[in-house]
Amino acid sequence: MPTLWIVHRDAGRRAVLSRLSGAGEDTILGDPTDRLFEGSPPADVVLLGLAGDFEAELEFAHRYAPRLARARWILVVESADQADARRLFDTLDAEIVVFPPSAEGLRQRLRSALVRRMSEPLSERRTRDAIAARFARCFASIDLPEILRALDPRLARAPVLIHGESGTGRTLVALYLHAFGGTTGSALVQIACHPGLDAESLRAMIGAAARSDRARGSLTVLLENVGRLPVGAQHELRGWIELAAPPVVPHSAWVRWIATLEKAPGADDAGLDPDLQQALAAIPIRLPALRDSPERIRALAEDVALAFAEASGTRPRGMRDDTTALLAQYPWPGNLRELEAVITRSLAACACETIEPGCLRFDTEPLISPHTVHAANAVYEATDAWETTPAPVVRAADRPATPPARERATPEEETWDLMSEASEASVPETPGPAPRSRTDASEAGRGAAQALAFQAAPAEFVGDQALRRFLAAVSHELGNSVVPLRTAAELLPECFGDPEFRARFGEIVQTDSRRIEEVLARLSSFASFGPPVRGEVDLSGLLDALVDEERPDLEARQILLLRELERAQPLVLGDVAQIRFAFEGLLRKSIRLVKQRGDVYVASRFHPHGLRGAPSIRVLLRFESAARITPAGAAEGVSLSETALDLLLSEAVVRAHGGRFALDSAEGSETVVLIDLPAPEKAPGHHESAR
Repeated sequence: MPTLWIVHRDAGRRAVLSRLSGAGEDTILGDPTDRLFEGSPPADVVLLGLAGDFEAELEFAHRYAPRLARARWILVVESADQADARRLFDTLDAEIVVFPPSAEGLRQRLRSALVRRMSEPLSERRTRDAIAARFARCFASIDLPEILRALDPRLARAPVLIHGESGTGRTLVALYLHAFGGTTGSALVQIACHPGLDAESLRAMIGAAARSDRARGSLTVLLENVGRLPVGAQHELRGWIELAAPPVVPHSAWVRWIATLEKAPGADDAGLDPDLQQALAAIPIRLPALRDSPERIRALAEDVALAFAEASGTRPRGMRDDTTALLAQYPWPGNLRELEAVITRSLAACACETIEPGCLRFDTEPLISPHTVHAANAVYEATDAWETTPAPVVRAADRPATPPARERATPEEETWDLMSEASEASVPETPGPAPRSRTDASEAGRGAAQALAFQAAPAEFVGDQALRRFLAAVSHELGNSVVPLRTAAELLPECFGDPEFRARFGEIVQTDSRRIEEVLARLSSFASFGPPVRGEVDLSGLLDALVDEERPDLEARQILLLRELERAQPLVLGDVAQIRFAFEGLLRKSIRLVKQRGDVYVASRFHPHGLRGAPSIRVLLRFESAARITPAGAAEGVSLSETALDLLLSEAVVRAHGGRFALDSAEGSETVVLIDLPAPEKAPGHHESAR
């Protein structure tokens, strides 16, 4: 029977309702004004009798309905009072029963109320379906008879120990066993084990779950990485498994123990007491590492891509054979979790109809970084590709013998350090200890890049996706100016006598030389950047200032620029000069790409949890370009993400600040840029507007 409250101001009526309902020892009887209900366990069902002016009963419902949000209410009224009861108790989801009800009818209502209360809600059904879909995606292609045994309802009380490397799906298998292994609808407590979790804390966590309604029948205790528990907790846990559940679990409930155990590659299961392992391993399940079954990788990747398309509402995309071959050759130290992350990250970062090897994102490093541009700039200096002031070169003899000490780096500084290390790792080693300070590392990167210009084969650049993107964008930006100049120069000897041609030739030289100067100036500014100096920057004020600077071009081409900027909390954290550089290039490039009499939309919003759970300012930029822009690798059009140098430089600055940068130009000629930059936790203080 459910926990039942019988409430009536008349003691005789209370007694009658108690007999008719077959009330058990969990029933609490009282007057609507009794204080005993305040300290009583919450009711599953409230049987409320109405009498007199209903005032006491209305006050009772007003006081206890919020506390008993999941309880079922049954109102017992006289036949003539039904209409008043419905009118006065209008917000209470209650059934109305005429007094005196039949015993069978009342008891049937109580049983139905309990069934509704114990039914699985929609949210849990959705979670169960998601678990089933992911389980099928990850394990449909392998034969694991131990899982089939663990799913047998007759073995639903047998403890299960799931071994496997990190990322092999141990927790997913455990959740699947709980959802479909004879314990469907029961309570689940999922505990992440760690060395600081003692037996008392473990008992308290199990006890909290055992007090839920679903634990009355059974309780599944899922212990993730059980080998991390301290020795004392492991010993007490073994007693609970072998002898009896802890006292906090009701006597009517039984407990199913499921534990996961992490296994490092090539190592034995460490940290778990052998006796506890024997107690848990009634059904042992060992999940294989992904590298041991490379034949699964293609199907897994395709299934993940299909799931991504369904979740994002986009059309499914396939993968080329050389892409899946590359996936099969990768060792996958992170197993299934890493594969899912790589495929999802690659699909999100690329709009290609068919995923090529170059689209794969095996890590979250920026596609291009300022330090990579430093190296490329040095290469061009060494080959006289353009005139610029040479950067200072640090020779091996000039490097400090001992790395200088420095304080712990901020997250932004660590990002730039990692970029510098990645840049240095791509060039040949030179004699002498490597520089460790950020300044020395930047200078040494330039010197090494100059050496690379003479020593490295072109093929060494091809493997660097970031540098490849950068060089393609530089080639595109400069090529658009150089080609008209070269064509005009070829025609100059034969057309020199034409005054109109000479005038046109002068215009071409002036226009395209200015464009080349702009590109070189942007590259020079970008190459001069160091690690971002963290400060508060008024991003809305900065965008307003940049729009004002572009006003003449907007008016000349009759372009409508719409702004919806965050005014209440407009601050971002970063380097004001670098952030201005990023948005100046981004906004200017967008305006130049948009067609005559077109429009550009820019908006910003504060998100309290927009950037890896931390506050951010999210910027949306949308415009329709004059020419159709298609994803990289498509048969027609050009790829904005591959050829717009300003967008690549903006992306590098955003990522160096710990932000996110995404671009989508897949739908016709419309381009959408989405940027997240870190924002302060609290209200604005002193900041710079960059006007």
